[in-house]
Amino acid sequence: MNNEGLLTSSGEIWLQVLAGITPRQVADGLASCLRAALQWPPNPGRFRAMCLMLPALPEVEQEMRPGQAQSGFTVLVRSKLDLHAYASAESGFQQQRMLADAYERAVKHVMDGGAVPAAAAALPPPSVTPAPVRDRDAARAAMARAAADLGFGGAHGAG
Repeated sequence: MNNEGLLTSSGEIWLQVLAGITPRQVADGLASCLRAALQWPPNPGRFRAMCLMLPALPEVEQEMRPGQAQSGFTVLVRSKLDLHAYASAESGFQQQRMLADAYERAVKHVMDGGAVPAAAAALPPPSVTPAPVRDRDAARAAMARAAADLGFGGAHGAG
């Protein structure tokens, strides 16, 4: 506030940023700032995202890796990706750009009052059960042929 008791332009911006945010969400945002050890104050958009418990892009990148559980927000980001184009991108830079674009669209969706889907649990790793060897002599012969074809025979080989 200024000397006349009116909001300054910065105060007006923060009033707009905090519109619709509950006291509990403000507390969540402040706690998130402390956990992240951010310089105070964060920019208004980032603080609103923290109040809404939106993870930062690096957290989403981590959750996008195979075998990782995904927060509801990461599920939302993933829904905004063309997964075929993302998976077949020629470089990590292209993937990172696509993910950043999807992240920005997901943030806008939530900031505009859109819903966040349910979290997705990580899929369990596939179980690897070796096939039982039914004919040990045939297996031994196949391994010897493979060793010979690959040049692993001789004194240091598999024979």
